[in-house]
Amino acid sequence: MNKKPLVPLTTEDLQHIRKHPQSPVKFPAFSQHKTGLITYALLLIYLSAMVLMGVFYWQLQWAMYLCIFLPLIHTNNLLNLFAVINDGLLCGTRFIPWRNIKSFQFVEINQNHKFYGYGKEVNGGYELKIQTNFLPVSCIVTSDMMKEKLTEVMEARITQIERDLNQTI
Repeated sequence: MNKKPLVPLTTEDLQHIRKHPQSPVKFPAFSQHKTGLITYALLLIYLSAMVLMGVFYWQLQWAMYLCIFLPLIHTNNLLNLFAVINDGLLCGTRFIPWRNIKSFQFVEINQNHKFYGYGKEVNGGYELKIQTNFLPVSCIVTSDMMKEKLTEVMEARITQIERDLNQTI
């Protein structure tokens, strides 16, 4: 978050990118995401303490550990963040380097799409699906201008990484 993003640059750009259908993303700065970062840190401290207590004070009960790690399922929703930077993508609580991105595609949001019906802007937009080495990520793009800008930046970065990989081989 310390580096200047390539996309979004302006407040208008922020209005056209959404991590969740209901609200536009916030600018990638610590001051904008203070509450989410504090909540994430407290969750990690809680999980660490519970695991340590389970190991040292309680007998190993694996069912208990599954219940302890349930809050980790929704940690990606803590930060309303999507930004393209020189090194990769910031999406929620994840950083994805360019070399870990396999492909991306824009899916039009129509009546059969799961995000249809959340608002006029979302209904006419696109969902950007990014396939990574581990888990896929997505965001919602509400304008054609932002779709073109994201496509241009992401294609340029991915082709640059592929070129660099081919030169090293």
